[in-house]
Amino acid sequence: MFRASRYWKFVRIDAASRCIIQDLDPVKSFYCQLFGELPDQITIQRMQDIVLPQVLWLKWYRGLNQTHHTEERAVNLWLITLAYRVTYLLIVSKLDQWIQRHLLALQQDESLAFTDRFNAELSLRCYISEQIRSVCIALGAQFGERHGFAWYDLLRFVMDDTDPTRSICLPPQPKAQTGAIRNRSDPAEPYEHLAAKILRTFEPDRSSLATWTNMLTRQCGPLKAFLLEHGVYLISDWALLNDTEPDVLRRILSQTYGFPPDQVEQACRQLSGYHEVYRTQYRRSRTRGGCQPPTAEQLHQMIQQANLAMAPKELMQNLIDLASRLRQYRISRRGGPLPADSIDALDASDKLLPNLAVPAADSEDDDQTTFLGRYRQQLIVGLDQAITAEIQQRYQQLQRRTSTAAKASVFLQILQRYYCDRVPMTTIATEMGLKGQYEVTRLLKIDEFRSHVRQRTLNHLRDCILELAKEYAHPDRLQTLDQQVEAALNEYLGQVILESSVRANSDQGCLRQNLFIQRLCYVIQRFP
Repeated sequence: MFRASRYWKFVRIDAASRCIIQDLDPVKSFYCQLFGELPDQITIQRMQDIVLPQVLWLKWYRGLNQTHHTEERAVNLWLITLAYRVTYLLIVSKLDQWIQRHLLALQQDESLAFTDRFNAELSLRCYISEQIRSVCIALGAQFGERHGFAWYDLLRFVMDDTDPTRSICLPPQPKAQTGAIRNRSDPAEPYEHLAAKILRTFEPDRSSLATWTNMLTRQCGPLKAFLLEHGVYLISDWALLNDTEPDVLRRILSQTYGFPPDQVEQACRQLSGYHEVYRTQYRRSRTRGGCQPPTAEQLHQMIQQANLAMAPKELMQNLIDLASRLRQYRISRRGGPLPADSIDALDASDKLLPNLAVPAADSEDDDQTTFLGRYRQQLIVGLDQAITAEIQQRYQQLQRRTSTAAKASVFLQILQRYYCDRVPMTTIATEMGLKGQYEVTRLLKIDEFRSHVRQRTLNHLRDCILELAKEYAHPDRLQTLDQQVEAALNEYLGQVILESSVRANSDQGCLRQNLFIQRLCYVIQRFP
């Protein structure tokens, strides 16, 4: 339904971030002088392209209504109703576009009085404020319950246009002309409001104001940061794949998730084929808006381009899985939470070791508890041994080199300060008398340290878990357990190490310790 009131009802938040809808009477009077309150009050001569479909369906109605058969009249009535609704939606859509074009032209017309230009601007800002609120409501409905926030929690990040007496787009005017209207260029407000950015970049020929507002609101930095903290990354799978190069994917899959080389190369080939077909066509089309899923034809082209031996449906699922891992990685790198399962939970065995089938469904609960207890014990032992061995090796390497021998004595302290005390690297550099953050980075070699610990732990757990599984798994399955155990452990340890990269740099880490960091701090405190 067309609601003219969207052009004079200003949605804002107060100091307590509560949503307030304010009627702007001067803007309402200005709007009604231009257009009238209802669509049928607009001059028909200026809206012939909108009213014409309505005239056509009325003629159609007269022709269909001449029949005397009841069933035909009922069908005709249904068709007429459908045609009317479609026509009305078309009218409303074009009506909004026409109104917005006219208001934008008035706002940009430098020959008009400042008050008229300001009223046109404010009318558009009213419409934008309602659209921003709608975006927040939609995001809250889509993600809020699962990720722990409500739609009104989002308002403070995007609804920064709170003063309808101030222009946010027009150039400064002398006070004698503006009266109660304040200029946008006050020294206290050097930054650009979201609504001002929307108006400045809006192009009526390329999109509607509602669509443009929706897109820029979802791209707002503070909003995206808040959503990331709650585990929501606002980017489609296809845009995420467009934005990831094969070399980056190779590094993430191998170093973070611990994929074997053949699986890494296969995934990179799939991504390269996706880029050659989908990304190339998307860029050529210069489409403005979100990325749509690849078509069946595009999937066939990707398979041919990358010489892949798989069906289109399988490729589609593989691309979705890759995007899911990339999304999780980006969320973690930007400080968002990772999905975590308690290693103490009995049902966690399916996720950590999905193919071991331990114990069988008819086994005693005591057997399951015993197996998981022994598994946890070996995981902790493996982590402690791996961390100890890696620290010793790094310490000895520093001592052997003349240039780094003096830094060997503070290596443990730096590990303690960074991982356990969560002190920033710049502060650590000052405390330890180092030249800068770069020296702390060189000493820690964070990615290399975590990668080596993961590999050492994997080697320990793989043999231990296989020995444990022999007591529970069927003998016929033992031959296939080797690769399954290694793949499951590799993926899980990749998650543990990846999560630690977030916990070490985030205040949220204080709330929920990561197992890797727990064991690292335990080893450091007892290191000889």
